[in-house]
Amino acid sequence: MAIVLQPALVGCSGKRQAVRPPVSSPRQEQHEQPGIDAGVASDIVGEARRWLGTPYKYGGDRRRHGTDCSGMVMVIFRDKAGVSLPRNSARQQQACEKIRREQLAPGDLVFFRPSTRGGGVSHVGIYVGDGDFIHASSSKGVMVSNLSQKYYDTHFHSAGRVKGIALARQKRDRRQEIDVVTVPVQAVQEHPGNTVSIPRLPAPRIPADVPAVTLDSLLRMHPAPADRVVPAIRHEVEEAEEQRRRAQCELDSIIMYLEM
Repeated sequence: MAIVLQPALVGCSGKRQAVRPPVSSPRQEQHEQPGIDAGVASDIVGEARRWLGTPYKYGGDRRRHGTDCSGMVMVIFRDKAGVSLPRNSARQQQACEKIRREQLAPGDLVFFRPSTRGGGVSHVGIYVGDGDFIHASSSKGVMVSNLSQKYYDTHFHSAGRVKGIALARQKRDRRQEIDVVTVPVQAVQEHPGNTVSIPRLPAPRIPADVPAVTLDSLLRMHPAPADRVVPAIRHEVEEAEEQRRRAQCELDSIIMYLEM
């Protein structure tokens, strides 16, 4: 007679079984579900794998010193997606958009209950694909388990997609991307109507201690009677000052856009 022992799920605990068949087909996982961003998901999964082997510590949330399940999830989503999640697994589940198990994609969260008879959420993990998820077990620390394992299959509570993850990606990309804009070439008169592509880079702020080039500052550097200043030079200096003022306004507008 064979005796089967099953681990009890307490807090962030869980033991891994030997069999690990996938719960979804590769075709399903390659299809990006609405609301999940592949770039952010990749960052989340990559960071979660860096936590593998971290010892379990109740109330912890540090990769080198120890963590529990919800602490790890909170820190990874904060650092890699810019999303603030609650500190415990039950509230993290409430903060997610509920999805079906077959809709799981890398970067989603999986939640478990302590009893097969029901009950609330007591454990959370990060889904990484092929039925695998990374979580902090109270007995083995941060590890990879599979949803098809009997224990996790019977204690499965729900799956969730973190709200705002796509928005977080867009906000981060606004600060990092170098896109191309097309502007008319007005200076080349022999080829009217031509355009040129220039990169739009994050605009640096002009240091406050950099003085503006004004007519008065030039006169202070090179003292001379004002009536000896050639009118054409006066006009060029004033025009340069006006261009600098306009450039500062444009820089301020770009910075305001990037910070939205």
